[in-house]
Amino acid sequence: AVPGTVTGSSIVCATPAVKVFGVAQTGATVSMAVALDGQHFICTPSARNDNGTDTNGNCTFVYYAPISVLSVTSSAGATYGGLTVQVTGRNFFAYPEASCKFGNVAVFLAVTSPTTGTCVTPAHAAAQVTFEVSMNSE
Repeated sequence: AVPGTVTGSSIVCATPAVKVFGVAQTGATVSMAVALDGQHFICTPSARNDNGTDTNGNCTFVYYAPISVLSVTSSAGATYGGLTVQVTGRNFFAYPEASCKFGNVAVFLAVTSPTTGTCVTPAHAAAQVTFEVSMNSE
């Protein structure tokens, strides 16, 4: 169990390391559940039966290897966006939250293999911006 902090309608907690025989694991899928009282564990509010009581549902959390970006096919594009950018790197995986971030604007990253993905530049005022890739929108 790890402690969490309730902020508004969210619970924030740090993921613990997963080790097998003392070796950190990546690509591991583990069960996850949340309890506000330490006893009634649920995954989401929808994990309730017809009379509204907890079903002790759980969900999974995936640990993945750290990603890295090795190259990007373009370093500039028009302010109206729409340029397809190919990203080459390591440890990419197809996940609904995979994204490219241009400055503070995130767009979907279509992962085509563990080493490549594409994203489309958003419209943005003329400026130099940072570029980031994330598999979990963080």
